[in-house]
Order: sequence, then structure tokens, then C-alpha cells
Amino acid sequence: MRINIVTPYEENCGIAIFSKNLVGGLEKHFSNPSLNIIPISGEKRKYSDKRVREDLNILKQDQYSWKNAAEFILSDAEKSSEPSAVIMQHEYGLDGFEGRGTNFADFSRKMQESKRNIQPGNLINITYLHTVLRDPNEHQTKVMRDLGNYNDSLIVTAPAAMEILSNEPYGIPQEKVEVIDHGVREHNVEEKDRLEEKKKLGLEGKILPLSIGLMGPNKGVEEAIRGYSEYLYHSCDKDSRENIVYLIAGDCHPNESEEGREDYWKNVFREIESSALSYELVEGKTDKEMVGKIRTSKPSDIILARKNLGEKLFKSLYIASNIGILPYPNNEQISSGILADFLGVGRSTIATKFPYASYLLNPGFSDEKGIVGINNPHARGLCVDLVEDGDKLKASSEQIAASLHYLTDGEEGKKRRMRMESSARRKGHEMSWTNVSWDLVKHLNFLIDGKKETKGRGPTIKLNPDSKLIKIIERAN
Repeated sequence: MRINIVTPYEENCGIAIFSKNLVGGLEKHFSNPSLNIIPISGEKRKYSDKRVREDLNILKQDQYSWKNAAEFILSDAEKSSEPSAVIMQHEYGLDGFEGRGTNFADFSRKMQESKRNIQPGNLINITYLHTVLRDPNEHQTKVMRDLGNYNDSLIVTAPAAMEILSNEPYGIPQEKVEVIDHGVREHNVEEKDRLEEKKKLGLEGKILPLSIGLMGPNKGVEEAIRGYSEYLYHSCDKDSRENIVYLIAGDCHPNESEEGREDYWKNVFREIESSALSYELVEGKTDKEMVGKIRTSKPSDIILARKNLGEKLFKSLYIASNIGILPYPNNEQISSGILADFLGVGRSTIATKFPYASYLLNPGFSDEKGIVGINNPHARGLCVDLVEDGDKLKASSEQIAASLHYLTDGEEGKKRRMRMESSARRKGHEMSWTNVSWDLVKHLNFLIDGKKETKGRGPTIKLNPDSKLIKIIERAN
């Protein structure tokens, strides 16, 4: 099979990291994969991965570059004797025009409309959806409908997204949508690994809650700080306070302006100070320098490790952690690589009730109010409410505080964490990139075989239109 992945690549953003890991997983299932990475970026640039087709670099707002990439794929598929698959990674705004572009939809349309020149089953195009909105505007609705019409399949990482897409205003048939888990970086992490990583960081003997990844106003860290402050004030004496430190690691998106970055961090500092917490700000140019500065930082309630993290430090901090905290204020988020990776290393997690968190941490319990997971023996973490804050939503800081208490309350708290870690580890193993990419390969093969099927092989018979059995079917609907 020949595979073309259309995606941001080698950038510090979630979708680029997702695609890099997906490529790594796909490689394990092909002895000699014919794999092209067609990058989407804001400008032409060089890439270290030799499979990147720099000559086909798609510039977000340049419709010619989208057309050029599409024509290459179609020409290659026409000449090839083996099937070709196109895998696009969609996010509103990735094609420029501040989320009002149509390049993804136009690219998909060109794929579908040109297939008549290609042997059936020799070209499949699918799209991963990284955002599915419950309340889209007219433009967003049309783009999603077009993607549904002009792709052989849409891939999502949570069942909630399939449900949203099948209902109005989208009306995309469920058989057109496939749920495939988000992959995880690490799995099969042992307790000795956690102890070793904590020792490297100078955090031996401490409970380590962790928020990690790209930072910004849409990540809700301020509410987590407020909840952590309530927890320390109401639940911890001097000794216990010295044995826990909240680590916030990451920085704003590289495309964020310096002014926007500074304004964001000023708000974070202001929240910490107003909560009467102590903190250490750690910065460095390299991951190695960051580890050294974390290790030598003064004892404090919070460590702010302000840097866009490299892969090695990412893994180190995940493994060292005891509790993940994801206070995201977006109740429409259908995917999260950060949450997936916490499960991968087998960590209990506190998250708001965005759809992906409800699905991964407490499947089947998403409609309950208050903290979800306390009464679920199979919980992989705790889900807290999103509460109204004017015309916005934010995490319940009170429920974050109570969740921290529940997971750190002496031996009972430790048992609760261990139980959730066991459940998380089991799910995380299923979600290794090797397993997830195999699920994708199986789905691609299913689509290819389906295109090769001869239509209309089964006979039809005419039934009584007044049959009483029709009423039974109608009642079932």
C-alpha cells in the first residue's frame, strides 16, 4: 500500500506530533512502506525526515500548492499497481483564512471526482477530525458536510464525536465515521521508572501533580492553581505541604506573539500570587538544562517549567508524575494527546468533563453531576464539572481541590491512585501507537476491499406495504 499523509509536520503543535507518532506506528506494519509526508505549513522550509516531500509543501492559503499536491497523488495512483491511501489531518484554520478556508474540502472533492480514472479500490481518501463542534457556524457546517461527502471515511477518537456528526446540522451517516483511539507515546512503565525520573529531577519522596503541554488561556491552568491552593489550605499541614509540588511544564504555541505570551504568563503569576502560593520559575534552552534547574530549584508549592518541551523531557515528566491535571475549559474537545499519554504511562488524572476525558476516564458516567469516578471501581481518573463564568466556562476549582484530597489522603488515597493507575495502564497498553496504527491499516484495507466489491449482487423481492410488521419496526425507531 502507498500512503500519503497530508499534515503539519516537525512543528511544536499537537497535530504535527500526532502525525509523527502515527508514521512511526505505520512503519512497523510494512516491510517496505511507500510513505510520503506532504507537509502543511505557513512557509516553505526544510525538514529532517527524508520522507517529507518538500517539493509538494502545501502553503496554508496557497490554493495552487493544494492543487499541486492533489495532482501528484492522483497521477501516482493512476500509474501504480498497488492501492494508495490519502490520510489528511483536519483542523479549522490549518488551511489559513482564520478558520474560514475551504482547502481541505476542495482537496477532498478533487480526490473523489478524479477517481473515475483510477481502478476501483486503488485510491482511498480519509480525514482525521481533530475538532468536531456541537454548535458550528454556517461555514463550519458546510466544510464538515463536504468532508463527509468527499471522503471515504472520517476518523475520530471518541464515540461522542460520531454521535455529533450523525445528528443535525451535519447529518453524516454513522457508517462513514470510524472511531480509532488516539495513540500514546509510552506504555509498560514500571514504578522503578517513576522513582528514577523523580530522582533525576530532585523530587524524590514528593507527590507530583502535573499539567503539561502547550499553554494558553484555553488550557485553564489558572483554575487548577486556584484549586491546588484550596487543597493546600484546607487539607495540608506544614509537613504534608512539603511533600507535594505542582509542576506546570510547557509554554505558549510558537506562533503566539511575544506580547501575547508575556500577557498570558503575567496572568498565571498573578493567580499564583493572589492564591498566596510560592513558586519557582525555571527556564532553559535545552531539556538537559531544564532538568538541572528543576533539580536545584528552591522548595516551593509550584514549579513553572517554562519551555516548549523536547520529546525526552516530555516523557521524563510524564513518568515522574503521580497525578495528571487537565483543567481544560472547552466542553467540545474530542481529542487530547496529553490525556492519552497520561493513560499510556498509567497515571490517575483529574480532568474537566470534555467529551474525550469522559470517554477515556469514566465511560458511561458522563451525565453525572459533581466529581465523576469516585463511585466507579473501573475509573481511570476523576472528571470535574465545567461551571459558568459569565459567557464562558471554566473548571470547578473546588472540585479540583476535592479530587486532589481524594487521591492523596494517606494510605487510602494511595490505594485509590493505584487502582486508577492499574485501569489507566490497561487502557494505555491498548492505545500504543503500534496498536492504533494497526487499527488504521485494518480500516484502510476494509475500505479498499469495499470499493472492489461488485454492486447489486443480491436479489430483491417486493413485500406487502401494509404488513403489520412495519409498525413493529416503526415503534423501534
